Amino acid sequence: MNKTIAVVGASRKPDKISHQAVIAFQQAGYDVFPINPQADTIAGIKSYPSLLDLPVEVNEISIYLPPALTKKFILSLPDDKIEGVQTIYFNPGSFDDEVKAIAQDKGLPAVFACSLIAHNLPSPYKD
Repeated sequence: MNKTIAVVGASRKPDKISHQAVIAFQQAGYDVFPINPQADTIAGIKSYPSLLDLPVEVNEISIYLPPALTKKFILSLPDDKIEGVQTIYFNPGSFDDEVKAIAQDKGLPAVFACSLIAHNLPSPYKD
């Protein structure tokens, strides 16, 4: 089975961590599916307007949205679209206490941490 990940909130701007995450996961052998409704491609990879538009089910989701948009995103997730998802990463800056509570109430496989660090991938964070 291929390793697959959707990067929600992937940016077209190369200096943004969500853009760099797309590249890092691709270099690590993942099939990466950037999610950005305003982009056709991110880092040369076809982008999709939403998780519902993906051609495959993904193993993991990595979220790079502000908390208000993260809340909207997780509330809109249909159960059948995430039943095969093993982990949903809520990266720093993408969550607040309300998002954490909603994720818990929905029974999401949530990890509130940087997905790059969790996978031991090079992180663009500077010490």
